[in-house]
Amino acid sequence: MDAVMAPGPAIKGIPIGLIAKSSLS
Repeated sequence: MDAVMAPGPAIKGIPIGLIAKSSLS
């Protein structure tokens, strides 16, 4: 997901940490 690399505290209200975790899992 490109959103993981995008700078910012959150994407669509979802913390990047959760997005990154989903991509890694």
